[in-house]
Amino acid sequence: MDGTKIRDIARAAGVSAGLVRHHFGSKEALRDACDSYALDRLMRIKEQALLEGHMADPGFLPAVHPTVLSLYRYSRGRCSTARPRPHRCSMTWWSSPSNG
Repeated sequence: MDGTKIRDIARAAGVSAGLVRHHFGSKEALRDACDSYALDRLMRIKEQALLEGHMADPGFLPAVHPTVLSLYRYSRGRCSTARPRPHRCSMTWWSSPSNG
């Protein structure tokens, strides 16, 4: 993403570069918002699995698989780039339900 320009991101999203700059302020702020969304979404899936007893349900993971896989890939890519945020780079929670 380092070589990517805000106008390229905006074009891919189908919005204007000005809208992206106005809403997020910078490319780093946009990336932080994406990081927060990915982490929050993954944690909601984990909470649902734990609170509703889905961890033992063989149908739960396949039902959320596309979402979990996409978010995991995003997080993995983000954590392999420069300036990763260590607290956002741990994806071991899925395999260990006790990691709240």
